[in-house]
Amino acid sequence: MDGSIGRAKVAIVDVEFPVFTGIVECLCLESPTCDLVIGNIPGASSGPAPETVAVTTKTQTKNKDKMKNSLTVPVLKDLQVPVADLQRFQHENVDLQKYFELANTQESVKYDKMATVLYQVNKGVLYRMFQVPSEPEVKQVMVSKELRQAVLGLAHDSIMSGYEGEH
Repeated sequence: MDGSIGRAKVAIVDVEFPVFTGIVECLCLESPTCDLVIGNIPGASSGPAPETVAVTTKTQTKNKDKMKNSLTVPVLKDLQVPVADLQRFQHENVDLQKYFELANTQESVKYDKMATVLYQVNKGVLYRMFQVPSEPEVKQVMVSKELRQAVLGLAHDSIMSGYEGEH
């Protein structure tokens, strides 16, 4: 959860929570940031839909025709990578070779009881396809070792993470 790599004990836990009820295999962390984190569990939802109340304030009515400021997103030099370099990084990365082999064989890998993962190469770039029945497929670029720190930095340190608290 904090981006570090390590070992953790595994426990089978019976969860009763508004977004998920059932038995799951969990990792037991020594210093968790919270009691329970649910993610990538088929059947888990984001909770009941919030009640929506539509109200237009005087200020909204006054400003409705004004131009909105566009969101400024930082440009990270480390992630401005030409496709040819991304392809080369992926092919040279020893960690990714087994996934290229899975892409060549088109063999899907069981992720859990319902989900499967399939690897594919499209225009020379390796992708991971996460598939859960009756849900949209999630397509992810496999990140080579050279780019991992930059990608993690984008996810954790930029405004795009949406987290404004202290680290």
